Amino acid sequence: MMKFLCILLLFCLPVYASTLDEDYEQMRPLMDMLSIKSGASVNLLKPYAEQGNAVAAYLLGAIYEEGRVVTKDNKKAYEFYASAAQKNPRAALKQADLLLFGDDITHDIEQAQKIYERLADDATVGHEARQKLETVKKVVDDAIFLQDSEDKALMGDKDAQLTMFEYTLARNNYVGAYVWCSIMLQNATSDDEKEELEEALEYIQGQMPLAHITRAEHELAGIQQMITLKKKK
Repeated sequence: MMKFLCILLLFCLPVYASTLDEDYEQMRPLMDMLSIKSGASVNLLKPYAEQGNAVAAYLLGAIYEEGRVVTKDNKKAYEFYASAAQKNPRAALKQADLLLFGDDITHDIEQAQKIYERLADDATVGHEARQKLETVKKVVDDAIFLQDSEDKALMGDKDAQLTMFEYTLARNNYVGAYVWCSIMLQNATSDDEKEELEEALEYIQGQMPLAHITRAEHELAGIQQMITLKKKK
């Protein structure tokens, strides 16, 4: 079986080299053929990747990213994608994706943006790269908006505090929602407002384990201190 797979790989890699870069789905047949429980796919592909074969490196990146016959490992996936990135535009695209969203990867929005910009005019992945650039722009804009809202919220701006509460709650960040709801409750000026916020806080508490409530109370104390200090300046 091993000999057959070796022969298969020798024939498949040259044939697929020009097409696999164009469409990730076209890589799946080879990946499926190599995906056996012994992990032979990894052992077979590594020598080719080490010799600079961008298709083999891409396949290894995909195998580690998806956890195919190996433990899922985004760090190794990133390394293989990065090694193939100059020759394989789709590998570069996946490299940037991991920089932007990958678990266990140090996120680097600026570097991801540079990669997408380099790929924007590529014939095979240009459309996807341009779409990803829009995503990056939204991420950056959101970050700037949130930072501005948080700064205003810490200065006691009620509208900004409401923005922070709604943003965290919408993303099921119950610790953050708990903090901002509690702050707004402390500053509520009408009975109706207090009642509404108390109901919201009760709902949020119901979604949280005790450990998260304790963490939220700790963060609340820190933010209250920051608000007090900013008001004194």
